[in-house]
Amino acid sequence: MKQKTIVQGYAIIERKRVGETLVVVGHDPEAADPYVTWKAYKHSGFTSFEMGHYFSTLKGAMIDYYKRLAEVWEFFTPDRPQQPKKPEKPKCGRPEK
Repeated sequence: MKQKTIVQGYAIIERKRVGETLVVVGHDPEAADPYVTWKAYKHSGFTSFEMGHYFSTLKGAMIDYYKRLAEVWEFFTPDRPQQPKKPEKPKCGRPEK
């Protein structure tokens, strides 16, 4: 059985690592804002949780969790090459001179 991770009284209930960043959701039913999202980084061994966003509902925390994951994915995803544009056809239907 996997041991629960507790950070500042919050039990980590969701986690996803993208590259060198870990994004988590924590829950503490006794806290004024019982849900939190944090980021942790490889350089700290994924043990120093930073940049907390606190929420009163699980829904709000999960929306923020997925937004934060999307931001990290965007950072680690290389730009896609653009397809070359096709030359435009003449608009009047007459051949160009």
